[in-house]
Amino acid sequence: MRPMTPPRLWDAVVVGAGPGGSTAANLLARRGRRVLVLDKAAFPRPHIGESLLPGVNAVFERLGVFRRLERERFWFKTGGSFIWGRDARPWSTHFVQKAEVFGYAVDERATFTWHVDRERFDAILLDEARRRGAAVRTGVEAVDADARGGRVRSLTVRGADGRREVLRAKVFVDASGQAAVLSRLMGWREPDPQLRSSSLGAYFTGARFFTGALSSRVFLEALPDGVALWCALAGGRLAVHV
Repeated sequence: MRPMTPPRLWDAVVVGAGPGGSTAANLLARRGRRVLVLDKAAFPRPHIGESLLPGVNAVFERLGVFRRLERERFWFKTGGSFIWGRDARPWSTHFVQKAEVFGYAVDERATFTWHVDRERFDAILLDEARRRGAAVRTGVEAVDADARGGRVRSLTVRGADGRREVLRAKVFVDASGQAAVLSRLMGWREPDPQLRSSSLGAYFTGARFFTGALSSRVFLEALPDGVALWCALAGGRLAVHV
């Protein structure tokens, strides 16, 4: 595929090259739209959020990455185990069984998901968006937005070399997650006093994992002031988030 000549007006500029941004770019590019994806970080880059849900498997099929994810041999997951509620004894749930539920046949894809290594996972999604025709620029930071008339009309970005560029598009998509890049630049971001919380995450090696049926589940425990999540990863790594 020949490099895309940057248009004077993009159909869509997507801020954030994580799963949300890659998904938006993939689907737009499939429709023949001229799409540009921007991210401040260089890829592949580390990120937390490894535990998926089976509901996204159908999305992976639509994006064209499901078979690729299967080949990556991420940690297989079929449900969750919990220490939660008044009873301190652990209990477990399965997503669904390969039988009929409420009289409807269950899609095979609804029975499992994965714990993913986000560096590899995010890169797979971004590579597929690029393969579908989206332009991708990493190491680029959005620094200003023109929002005359109550809508984003242009975005000023700064590259790793310090040079600035003004980008224009019919649609700007903020897929930057908690960074809320466009909302912050527009002054639209408002904190919710009921959601004043924080989290810590760390990765460990050498942990002893559960065996048998428990090995394919995420583990969560309710704490007096929050929640702890243990997530086994391929290669003998353990992700812990509190």
